[in-house]
Amino acid sequence: MRILSGILALLLFVSCQKPDTIPPYYFILFPLLRKGYRDRPTQPVNLQASYQPVFQTINLQWNPSMDPGFNIPVQYYRIYIYTYGPPTEYYRNQDRLSMVISSTLPQYDSPVPFYSLSSSPFSGSVYFVVTGYDLSAESLPSSAVRLSL
Repeated sequence: MRILSGILALLLFVSCQKPDTIPPYYFILFPLLRKGYRDRPTQPVNLQASYQPVFQTINLQWNPSMDPGFNIPVQYYRIYIYTYGPPTEYYRNQDRLSMVISSTLPQYDSPVPFYSLSSSPFSGSVYFVVTGYDLSAESLPSSAVRLSL
């Protein structure tokens, strides 16, 4: 009987523990704490957004990030979307729209990375941010670009 009550007490203790929570400052400090091979990829620049009404798509393009450890263009990009205004917090999973794999190879001229998103006609503004990702560290975010219709 003592063993059974001990097991029940242990189960009650384990099930009553609070889940691990991430403090709010984590999302601000996280990019500063992560390092890649030598450094994080460079920040993507010249992010541009356009809407094609004929195809009902939102198109994004930007200049590629570079991996400073290997001096080659980064192949992975994370795209974040914000509907509530210019972003004040970055790197949140709930804001991540997609991860893009660039099809460029280092030995060829790298074209501008591109992303296309199907969209119904809408009115209002959305904001986009892109980061380079080299599978060990994420770059600082690009400047936010606003698309208004």
